[in-house]
Amino acid sequence: MPHRYIPRLRLALAATLTLGLLAPCIAQTYKVKQDNGIWWFESPKFGKLWSFAVDVVETGQKGAADNPSYDAMSIFPGEQSWVEAVLGQFKDWGINSIGAWSADDLFKKYSPEGQRLPYFAVLHLGSYNKAPWNDLFAPETEKLTMDAAKKLIPPLKDDPYLVGYYTDNELGWWDDSLFKWYFAMPATAPGKIKLVHVLKDYYGGNYAKLLADWDCSAGSFDGLLQQTKIFLKPGTTGVKAVHAFNRALTDRYYSMVNSEVRAIDKNHLILGDRYAQYYNLETIAASKPYIDVVSTNAGAAWLDGSYSHFFFQTLYNVTQKPIVITEFYFAARENSMGNRNSGEGFPTVQTQAERAKGFGNCVRALASLPFVVGAQWFQYYDEPPKGRGDGEDFNMGLVDVKGKPYADMVHTAASLHPAELHAKAEINTYDEVPLAPASPMDGLLHWDRERGYLPSTSGSPWSDLYICHDKDNLYVGLYAMEFMDDSLYADGKFPEIDRPRLDMKIGDFNVMVRYDGKNEKATCSVPDVTVSEKISLSSTVILKIPYRLLGGLGRAVHVTGTLSSHGRGYKMGWDRDPKLD
Repeated sequence: MPHRYIPRLRLALAATLTLGLLAPCIAQTYKVKQDNGIWWFESPKFGKLWSFAVDVVETGQKGAADNPSYDAMSIFPGEQSWVEAVLGQFKDWGINSIGAWSADDLFKKYSPEGQRLPYFAVLHLGSYNKAPWNDLFAPETEKLTMDAAKKLIPPLKDDPYLVGYYTDNELGWWDDSLFKWYFAMPATAPGKIKLVHVLKDYYGGNYAKLLADWDCSAGSFDGLLQQTKIFLKPGTTGVKAVHAFNRALTDRYYSMVNSEVRAIDKNHLILGDRYAQYYNLETIAASKPYIDVVSTNAGAAWLDGSYSHFFFQTLYNVTQKPIVITEFYFAARENSMGNRNSGEGFPTVQTQAERAKGFGNCVRALASLPFVVGAQWFQYYDEPPKGRGDGEDFNMGLVDVKGKPYADMVHTAASLHPAELHAKAEINTYDEVPLAPASPMDGLLHWDRERGYLPSTSGSPWSDLYICHDKDNLYVGLYAMEFMDDSLYADGKFPEIDRPRLDMKIGDFNVMVRYDGKNEKATCSVPDVTVSEKISLSSTVILKIPYRLLGGLGRAVHVTGTLSSHGRGYKMGWDRDPKLD
């Protein structure tokens, strides 16, 4: 062979060898795929996966004598025996993957041949600079997140057992508060400069239009840079400007972390940033181009282990991406070590039997949604009975702090077979008005929230509407998610005109309710309609409407309605003809 062909041959051989070395890794990484309308994780090496996982599967640490914590090294002779024991448990319990904050290095090192499980990694990229509360637009933010990516991703990027990366956890996209936070930044802060640009764009460069919505002492858009306070005028639609900035802020975050992950690992899935059981529409819309999967923590909405209809459906409708539930949980007052389960942050029932039932209902509900690709239990072991470092003291575990499994929980886990349920996933609607429970005004827990659910005509709802009846009354129940910050207003109080508003028309009967006042009760336009409410991040409002106000009811009930969010920021509606039982 002539000498001049040798370098070309060497280059071709090197390319072939390189591609040969890289191809198995690239080919083996997990992707998300639809099969007959049902989403799955899928790996060429391991096949389809509906992730039934557990978080915080690690060896723990020695606790105080009066506040013991899980310490695997005081229970097992070594790390290898712990890994083998846990893998044996998970096989018996039907757990097929390992969730966040787990001892991935130990499972990689000690898992017996053929027994290693797929796993998920949390990078905490934004958290390295307290995102989004430190300036996301500042150059140092990008440097800190990139430095974190360069440190954390290389040891993982060639592992075919890695499903993908969560970029962060519970960042808190509280749009009203973030708007005020960034406005209070110094004039030279890149985030403040970006906010002023967004306001100028939103108002089309017309400062008089901004002043129609906001109170501020500045005389121009440029003058806004020197101000640190701005207040919303009641009765305007200035909240939409808040939404516009939140869209810019979240687009900055998602585009930044996507480019940083992809600069190092072009193959593994980007799994979002694990919402804190709340999202707003601009945030999830901004995420769409930059993530492969939406991730959210999601404890049950009710103590029977059920969820609202809108929460997951809207995530999917807006992003068209599958969803993984990154934390779900149940605690019980009855537990091995006397965990107090302080506060109301997590669903808490009385007995382990109730806890196991709620846990099972959660998994069945999530597996039955065609766009949900996994549910990851928080967590493997109980928190210390007197609280961990931040005070959390919940009976979260499949095992207690001594490593003893909760029999009801693990027997339930073994009986679920969620992948089989998921293969038959479908969404049903009924358009019925079922009979009311014994005490319908006490809350929605015992309502028939499947048959009495009225789907919205909106593509991105943030609430559910339910209906039921007894011999004298029709009941309408609203379950709505919304974050409101009173500091938008000069007097620190949401005015009546800007509270969320529900308008209902049932036949020829009209009623309007305003709700979600921290120290104010819901107000109703019809005095003879009884209203009960429970206000939180997801508020419940129930209307009791006597039949005499409706002029009688036939077999079918024509129900229309609209819901406006605070300050008229969003609007959604209903138009249904449910039939009475």
